[in-house]
Amino acid sequence: MASVSLRLSVEQLIEAIRQLPFEERIKIRKVIDENSREEIERRFDEALRASRAANLEIDEDVLMEEINQAVHEVRAERLAKTSR
Repeated sequence: MASVSLRLSVEQLIEAIRQLPFEERIKIRKVIDENSREEIERRFDEALRASRAANLEIDEDVLMEEINQAVHEVRAERLAKTSR
């Protein structure tokens, strides 16, 4: 089997992908998603461990209560803006 090697910039690759039919772009997305999932999970776990290590003195239940309160406040503000 013959092989071909090309050097493309990211911009050139993106432009080439944009020119592909929809079905081919979906195939590329699936490959990227599959190959990215592990890295995303690894980075998330690493960030979570670092966050927990930096906040050992904070009780998780108290933190969740504060998070829920903040979410409630933001949602209330957004609702107030859309209700005007």
